[in-house]
Amino acid sequence: MQNIDDIFKSRVNDYHYNTSYPLTPQHWQKYKTNRQLSFADIKDYSWYIHIPFCKTLCKFCEYTRFKAIDSEAEKHYLKIISNDIANFINQNNTKEAILHGLDIGGGTPSALSHSSLYELMLMANDYADLLTKAGDFCGSIEGSFNTIDEEKIRIIANNAKNIKRMSFGLQSSAHLMKGLNRNNGSVKHMVKVFDWCRRYGIKILNIDLMYGLPNQSKEDITTVMAIVKELMPEHITIYEYRTNMLKGDMPSDVDTRYMQYSQLFNLISDLNYDGHFGGNTFSRISDDGLSSYLHHRMIENGSYKGFGIAAQSKICNGLSYNIGKGGETLKDCMAHDTFEADSQTYILPPQEMLAKYLAISGYYGKFRLSKMNDIIGHNSMKAFKSEFEYLLNNKMIAIDHDWISITKEGFKYYGAILSLFYPHEVTPTT
Repeated sequence: MQNIDDIFKSRVNDYHYNTSYPLTPQHWQKYKTNRQLSFADIKDYSWYIHIPFCKTLCKFCEYTRFKAIDSEAEKHYLKIISNDIANFINQNNTKEAILHGLDIGGGTPSALSHSSLYELMLMANDYADLLTKAGDFCGSIEGSFNTIDEEKIRIIANNAKNIKRMSFGLQSSAHLMKGLNRNNGSVKHMVKVFDWCRRYGIKILNIDLMYGLPNQSKEDITTVMAIVKELMPEHITIYEYRTNMLKGDMPSDVDTRYMQYSQLFNLISDLNYDGHFGGNTFSRISDDGLSSYLHHRMIENGSYKGFGIAAQSKICNGLSYNIGKGGETLKDCMAHDTFEADSQTYILPPQEMLAKYLAISGYYGKFRLSKMNDIIGHNSMKAFKSEFEYLLNNKMIAIDHDWISITKEGFKYYGAILSLFYPHEVTPTT
């Protein structure tokens, strides 16, 4: 067997190793089953609702989405989601369940018409109120500056008491976004949007930023951070432009991406946001910069149920994807009275579940030893003794009680670090 040093060095410049798992769609085929994931015995979970419609289709987006459609078709889509949520509640013992989070993403939820958005807010609120919510529950919805207006913000704020957070994708400077089919509008408009949100009582605003984009420069990062300084959202989330967002090779090398992350980290820290180097979430309100859905999913390794086209669900021994993940057309997906028909379900062995957890938590820059132990059913420090020794000796990770953190030195190679805990046969060409 190849030694750990050789494995690590062969992966440090391989962009396939990032926070996406599995590395190829084919890798899980042997675990595919006709069974549905069962939430009957699960008492703690979060919900995610996927709205796949967008005004324009950004070239960097990795998610299942379609060009915005008419209001009648939107309402049909929402009816199917409503049926799926109602069936989920009827089939599971939800009276004893704790709902930890509710995120509405896309696509672009704010691309819905006013009447459809109103219907979505009422539906999400009414169903969430049927469950007991965790003490830190904080629902979140995504939007874009070019699809939002004052009335839509009023609809969100006044008709969904469970939605307290709204996230906007700013990403980078205007000229880069134009080339990627995204138009955020003027800074004046963005400021006005944030003013509306705060006036109507949306308490937490998040801005998404990206680095590693094609032709992105230091000046582009400085320019977009000047806009962030005007907006001063409660949360900032930064993303790396990743291989699964691409049709070809990565546009930047590992050193460039590390430099750009470092520049963003320093500029964000200068604005007095809290965060740790290697993490992608920052906050100025004394939390971890996440919605409660993302916290439960990423930090606690919690179960979650996804509703809508291509939505993902997870329990302790498997994952599933609703119809749409396999490239089905919108017409094909909408032809059913449920989005769970023809879903893809995978019942996975413990090390595959561990790899999925580490890929998700790697995005946060930390993962928990106790969660690793729970997933594989025994002591991870013993099971991965050689891997831990290698990473600690090379100062790639640090351990503080239950937390394993990727160090500043190790972050440049975070994908290679995480991959050491994946099943040994997993490679990008598997």
